[in-house]
Amino acid sequence: MNAIAALAAASLSSLQEQTSSSAIGARAVPTRTVLAAASGGDADAAAVRLSSAGRAMSSASGRASGRDDDIDASDLSGEIKDLLKRIRDLQEQLQEKQRELATIQADQRLTAEQKQARMHAVQTAVSAIGAALSSTMSTLTERMTEQRLTDEQQLSVAALLMKT
Repeated sequence: MNAIAALAAASLSSLQEQTSSSAIGARAVPTRTVLAAASGGDADAAAVRLSSAGRAMSSASGRASGRDDDIDASDLSGEIKDLLKRIRDLQEQLQEKQRELATIQADQRLTAEQKQARMHAVQTAVSAIGAALSSTMSTLTERMTEQRLTDEQQLSVAALLMKT
């Protein structure tokens, strides 16, 4: 199981390195996120308009409904399956934030200050996602130890972790 933990740590470290290196030179700028429903608090009544990119992502998530079929088909416990699915979700979120950072850096319409502010906001999200991923990986390792997985099950977990 130490090999699985090492694989997970290396994967997380690689994602964090890529993200951190893309924000070199950005200084911290305070940001504030305000969440408001368009209908005065009734989130169900709020209208949502999707850009073409948003529609494409929505359609891709519909196709991704079978994304975790390999996890569901494994002979692992429900708890471990749930943790593996959560890890995949978090890894996808990290990849999306990396794409956001690249988009911000490439946007010639933004001033240096605007880029720094936006990059800082995305970096904050990356840190939170990275912490959640680390915590979930730790929980996975603990559950694997508690459940005394067979060598075959441990290999199955490692193989499922490598698929993203």
